[in-house]
Amino acid sequence: MWCYVTRDPDVKTNMQLTSKHSSRNAAARGSRRLLACALAWVCLAAAAVPLAASAQSAVDAGPEMSLVFTAETARLVGSSALVPVRCLGPQEGLCSGTVTLSVKGRKHKAPFSLVGGSAQNLVVPVGGALAGQRAVAVARTARAIVGYARATSAMRFVQ
Repeated sequence: MWCYVTRDPDVKTNMQLTSKHSSRNAAARGSRRLLACALAWVCLAAAAVPLAASAQSAVDAGPEMSLVFTAETARLVGSSALVPVRCLGPQEGLCSGTVTLSVKGRKHKAPFSLVGGSAQNLVVPVGGALAGQRAVAVARTARAIVGYARATSAMRFVQ
């Protein structure tokens, strides 16, 4: 059995599959080879899609989006904390990720999604009474190309 695949656009892609099986194990090996050859064919077709164009459009979209904390205090309302934040970036962008408040070794997380340039109070469930306590706030904002942007701030809970 053989499989010949090329990525050269001037050369037509040829694939020929032939196999002779003398036993059950040989048939299984032949099937695996046939599957591997078909997978190579699919990968070749997928590689033909221009990935550079999509990466370039992400770079041209402007500055990366990131979330920043706008105050050093978080207001407690019931069992949740209102954390003031702002999404930095153009209005056509979107800040998405998670905010984590760490208080006395316990982590409280909440997802967020804000339009670029907007400010909002994020609601983070924290449980019991934490008035006067301190927390470390961490925001992780997903980026188009390079993982996450991270912002950190020391917060104090107030009533």
